[in-house]
Amino acid sequence: MRGRYILLVVILLLAAVQVSAKGQASRIILTGPALEGEKVLTQPLLTSLLSMGSLEDFMTGAIREPADKGEVYYDLERQFKVGPDNYATLDHVRFYPGEGNQPGYVYYLGLENGWSEYDEEWFYARPEATEAFRTAFNPNAQPYVVLMPENGHLLMADPTTLEDVADITLFNFDTQIFDVMDGPDAGTLYINTHDAGFTQHYRVSLPERTVCWSEVVPPAVEQPHGVLWSAGMIAQELSSKTPGTWLEPIAENDQTVLLYHPLGRYHNYDYGAEDRGEIPGGILVYSHNGRQRDHWQADKGFAQVVAGDGVLYALEAPRGEDRVELYVLDSANGEILNSRSLGEGRWNIGYSVLDLSRIQARTRLASPDRCQYHAWEIPQVWRMPQTLVASS
Repeated sequence: MRGRYILLVVILLLAAVQVSAKGQASRIILTGPALEGEKVLTQPLLTSLLSMGSLEDFMTGAIREPADKGEVYYDLERQFKVGPDNYATLDHVRFYPGEGNQPGYVYYLGLENGWSEYDEEWFYARPEATEAFRTAFNPNAQPYVVLMPENGHLLMADPTTLEDVADITLFNFDTQIFDVMDGPDAGTLYINTHDAGFTQHYRVSLPERTVCWSEVVPPAVEQPHGVLWSAGMIAQELSSKTPGTWLEPIAENDQTVLLYHPLGRYHNYDYGAEDRGEIPGGILVYSHNGRQRDHWQADKGFAQVVAGDGVLYALEAPRGEDRVELYVLDSANGEILNSRSLGEGRWNIGYSVLDLSRIQARTRLASPDRCQYHAWEIPQVWRMPQTLVASS
């Protein structure tokens, strides 16, 4: 009987490792004295930063029960998807997010079925996870489509209507911003630019109205880009069979993964092969066993596709034409829900959850000589032990 129990624990821990390898829990249910009822978190950045091993600072190790951990706490039930509408609970933790600059603490209650070495132990909460958790209660944090033209601006568009909400000038010179990543709080995001053949990283602070050069993008910020574990593996395998191109992962669920070939006039492809249909356009729908199940919008050559909340945003830049078209697609069937024509030139797109309440519709950011790191950036950028951050 004891042998069967140990085997069950091993299986559960392997399942936990698998969930961690895939990047995050599918959803997290919050309860606690400060809430009426329960609050469910599904936004990828939040679920990623609050998942097992991302919320708790396991690297620093277990600590004594804090003497001053704060009065407010939340119980987190972390789940992963096992069917179209079914979830299985992995574990339970009690989280004390603290107030102001006070560090957060985690009491690991235990796995749903079985036990682990972390049970009934106290840990520091990682600063970026604590900041992200507080953002979950920000009523002004809303999703936006981020449009990136060649002039160093960020255009924030409504995710449904695609109408511009804000025009943020980052630089006094034209430069191509090609990637945008959410920070743990809704006022911070990170961007990458191409300057003189080099990739430059910047941190954008909306409340401070500053854009600062950053040595690196903190790993915790990049982590949500790596949650497409199955889709990334299938994309890599299929790309190796098609010389001269590659596949990019878009999204995945328990049934399918969505992929696309970056096509259009942005890339140095053999356009003859593209015209002959040897490099397919549109969205490719695959099962997890690598079999193609569907092909959406096959007649369109998408230069970039990103996932939103239940929808996809696809950028089409047809070869030989000046127009650039932005589409909203249903992520369940690929149907076009909306579209918008953009200006000439090269564009990139992103999807971010931001608080724009403290900026104007047209805002120009400053570029100070030096910018102070946020508290939650320090251990990520400099790899400082959590104990030093907590004592500072």
